[in-house]
Amino acid sequence: MRQFIYALSMAILWLPLFSYGQTFVRDTFMYAGLERSYILYVPANYQPKQNWPLVMGLHGGGNGNGETLITGLPFQDVADTEDFLVLFPNGYTNQWADGRGVTGPDTSGVDDVQFLNDLLDSIDVNYPFDQNNVFVAGASNGGMMTQRLACESTGTFNAYATIIASMPDSVNVGCSPSSNAVPMLLMNGTDDALVPYSGGPLNPLTDGGSVIGTNSTIQFWRNNNGCNFQKVVYNFPNIDLTDGSTVRSTTYYNCTGSSEVVLYRVQGGGHTIPGMPTVVNPRPLAGYVNYDIEAAVEIWDFFKDHLVSSSPRTQAPATEIEPSIQLVPNPTQGKFFIQGLESVQDLNIQVIDMNGRMVLNVNNQSKLDMTRFPTGMYSVKITFDGQSQVFSLVKDGLN
Repeated sequence: MRQFIYALSMAILWLPLFSYGQTFVRDTFMYAGLERSYILYVPANYQPKQNWPLVMGLHGGGNGNGETLITGLPFQDVADTEDFLVLFPNGYTNQWADGRGVTGPDTSGVDDVQFLNDLLDSIDVNYPFDQNNVFVAGASNGGMMTQRLACESTGTFNAYATIIASMPDSVNVGCSPSSNAVPMLLMNGTDDALVPYSGGPLNPLTDGGSVIGTNSTIQFWRNNNGCNFQKVVYNFPNIDLTDGSTVRSTTYYNCTGSSEVVLYRVQGGGHTIPGMPTVVNPRPLAGYVNYDIEAAVEIWDFFKDHLVSSSPRTQAPATEIEPSIQLVPNPTQGKFFIQGLESVQDLNIQVIDMNGRMVLNVNNQSKLDMTRFPTGMYSVKITFDGQSQVFSLVKDGLN
């Protein structure tokens, strides 16, 4: 357990602690003489003894806070079916000390790296989670804070995701991760007018400073993780023809400890989170919002590939699923088989779409038919003997 000093304040807590059920818990946390606040999302079926993972979401600067990220990057919708807690901390004066040296917290000497580590420990007291499976994703100022965490707090998080941001130049100078296996995802728009895709000075509306750019950030983590040139490129279907953008993912997978480095290039995308709600598109100053993907769904799909096995707090470890399980063919035009489960009984299979909706739920079947479903990415959750494993499935071709 990390060492920390904290005191809890119950001033704005909405529900009593230990009153589990689908809810947003809002509370404050005293750290280094400052009252900090956060929002914790607890799905309805949460049980503290099950050792659930936790995803931390870091909002952008300006008027951003945890409330805005709940709307713009709704991990809570995914958590309802995927079983994890979601923590939305609030930055001091709505900003993070991301290492650029120009935000309010940076100039005030706020240590947000330590604050976020200590906050996790305080959450675990009343809402226990699996400290071996903690993830962080951030947008804009929160994305640059995520890059700083990857450099300075490598052992706390399993994987990192940065949206509409890249590594600040000032962070890059001293970035020395304690591990050569740091799973990293970047999701950036090529037409971002506030945080330039290719790097350089930031728009003054983002407080200034500069970043090394998307490709350079990807290259940094490829070098750190020892990734070679092996990669998988996937062009997402252009579902929304009116959003002025398309998405292509590039996954560098032959890295130390399976520490993938993934780039989601949003061609034509602006300083916006894919899937975020908006009244007009493109948004003034920010640019186009892509609606071919949902950022929270894609990021969780990346995170769950980096879950590690953990025992329930009061139970023996469950029997692991055989690693030979495969979905064949994948991609599929409709029908596919699950190989490696021929002798398994009490089998449950759930297929979940990019919006976190369960579209199929079948028992004791190894052959499934997705012909009537739209093309795109799906998650296939396979459960037996009390153990679950999730696979990605691409539905391609004509219906």
